[in-house]
Amino acid sequence: MPWENIGDCGNGQLPHEREWIVFCLEMGIAYLRYVCGAPLPGCELGIMWHEHELSDYPSIGLLWEYPEQTDVPWEYVSRCETALRIFDEAISRSEIDPTTIF
Repeated sequence: MPWENIGDCGNGQLPHEREWIVFCLEMGIAYLRYVCGAPLPGCELGIMWHEHELSDYPSIGLLWEYPEQTDVPWEYVSRCETALRIFDEAISRSEIDPTTIF
């Protein structure tokens, strides 16, 4: 499935805080769906894992079902990138990070 990177949010170090990182990204996806609406039919917001020689890392991406679909919904991607940046800047993850609370 083709996809376009939207970005990431939150904090944490892999591999020890993997669950926290995924949780932060899922919060970001929920926020994007609320603020930007649902993606176009055949598209989906999700967590994408990037394979890197040193380690894998996640980000939020927009996936679409049809490989032959060449028109990336750039307006939606742009709105999501802006909304995700605002969301990430508005939350102090260190204040809600369970490893720093307990």
